Amino acid sequence: MVQEEQVREVAWYVCDRMTYRAAYTDPTVILASNEVSAGSCMSYAYSFRVLCDRVGIPCLLVQSETHQWNKVYVSGRWWDVDLTALDTADDTSGRDSKTVLCDPSEMYGEIYEQLSPEITAFAQELLVPGSTK
Repeated sequence: MVQEEQVREVAWYVCDRMTYRAAYTDPTVILASNEVSAGSCMSYAYSFRVLCDRVGIPCLLVQSETHQWNKVYVSGRWWDVDLTALDTADDTSGRDSKTVLCDPSEMYGEIYEQLSPEITAFAQELLVPGSTK
């Protein structure tokens, strides 16, 4: 399976086990159960990162003042992945048309203004040397 497909499968796996609520739920609760757990954007992002780590996809947590999402390195570049944006109202009907990998330049609005972009860039270079140049 190519990495883009792996990212997509991991994303939907997490979304199938979560429903959005403003309270944090630990990934061990979410990923160790077949039940649907309620969790915040942080819960989605941490769970996604745990699984990406397991399948060898470089993945970071990124946060703004009010939101958390992920960055993954696939196909020679960094992409944003926002599972809470994908898991709107737990509707699975339009999944085939949804884009999981989002170009960082397409993320807009205050919700996506990173608290520490320099730390994110440093972490990207640690995970994949030369990837931000």
